[in-house]
Amino acid sequence: MAADDARGVLEVEAKLAAASVDVLDAIASLDRLLEYRLKCGPAESLDTLYVDTPGRALRAATIAVRFRRHSRGTELTVKRQGERKGDVHRRPEWTIPVPERPTFPWCVEGALAENLAPLVLREPLVGLVETRIRRRAVRVLRGRTAVVEIDLDEVRFARPDGDRSDPTFEVEVELLDGEEAELHAVVDELRRRHPLVPARLSKLERALRWAGLEL
Repeated sequence: MAADDARGVLEVEAKLAAASVDVLDAIASLDRLLEYRLKCGPAESLDTLYVDTPGRALRAATIAVRFRRHSRGTELTVKRQGERKGDVHRRPEWTIPVPERPTFPWCVEGALAENLAPLVLREPLVGLVETRIRRRAVRVLRGRTAVVEIDLDEVRFARPDGDRSDPTFEVEVELLDGEEAELHAVVDELRRRHPLVPARLSKLERALRWAGLEL
């Protein structure tokens, strides 16, 4: 299970790249994997804006801040640098619901300022790059317990001016209420059955490269 952290939770997940939507469709059609039952939910749209200062203070501190809109509302998330062992990434993540995205440029205040401390941003935040994701979430069930979630993502990158990339395809396997050994078993079985390879870069890193904004 993702353990409680002073700044939120410890996210434990594997990121795998797929060559086409056909791979995602094949995984979505599964009803069993190993000894687990799979339950695929409906597709959902996730619109994410990554923000930073004009001087890229967050990037320099290896912190990612994003606003994400989905069917349940809008969330503000902070992700910090973690560690990677094999296919599995571990990093602290803090998320709170917010009424809506702020108007940019936006001076950091309130809960976000407290979470970022002791980092002090001397410039306001501005929008950098967006991701537009069509996600199908597959719950991996041991009895009634969702031990892992498999997120099947069709991802497009976008600039604030509206320019968009061609889609890329990704499978995220995140630990929920299971043991980390179960996460590894699910990842290994998915890779055995389907042409998946470890994704070396995060969505933000790939989006910044696409937009020509990587430092």
